[in-house]
This record gives sequence, structure tokens and C-alpha cells, in this order.
Amino acid sequence: MTLNRSTISASAATGRGGTVRIVAGQFVQSSDSRITASGGDPSLDGQIIVEAPPQDLEQQLARLPSDFVDAADQLAVACEERTEGGGSLIERRHRELAPAPGSSLDARSSVRGKTRSEGSEEAIQ
Repeated sequence: MTLNRSTISASAATGRGGTVRIVAGQFVQSSDSRITASGGDPSLDGQIIVEAPPQDLEQQLARLPSDFVDAADQLAVACEERTEGGGSLIERRHRELAPAPGSSLDARSSVRGKTRSEGSEEAIQ
């Protein structure tokens, strides 16, 4: 069972808090998850019982070898082979830049590769 950004609560405004019982083969709880069983009076708090084997996640992580291959080196070779020694990056320049995020759009704002100007459309070069 994984508890991620979640809350399990068995709380009572008055009287004794409830009981939360979790039985799982594995139980992992994120740091922002909460399990509560509070009562109206702190002396009447309920119980939280988790029945699951202890988890040592650090021991379960795979260790990467120190001679790990750099993917960038491998991709550069494959790209050159596909394009017969030349690169495949094509640079294109546009007359206008897109408006800044959050700014309003005017009649000349870019729309899917075209510019709108006084009712007509022209392709951006």
C-alpha cells in the first residue's frame, strides 16, 4: 500500500478517537501524508496500528556503476550516421517573438505558425 499526499483519519470531536488499522504486504507513506486517530480530549486519542514488514528502501535501490555510459556520446554518433556526417539541426528565424507568458494578445499575435494582420493571414518566414 502506498500513501502519497493522503490523509487517513478516525477522529472524533467529542469522546474517544477511532482506530486505524492497516494490514499490508508493504506500506510506504510519503512525508506529506497523515494518519490520525484523535479524540475530543487528547487523553482519549484512538489507536493507529500498521501491520506491515519494515521497509528499508535505501537497500532496495539499484546502485549505478561508476563507469556509467554517457548517453550524449552515444546519440551524437547515431545522429551523424543517419545524416551521413552532417547534423540534423535546422535553425529557422521568425519575424516576431511569441508574447511573454501572462501578457495580452493583440491582432498581430502568432497563431499556429501564422500571423493575423487586419483580417488577413501571412506565413511567418
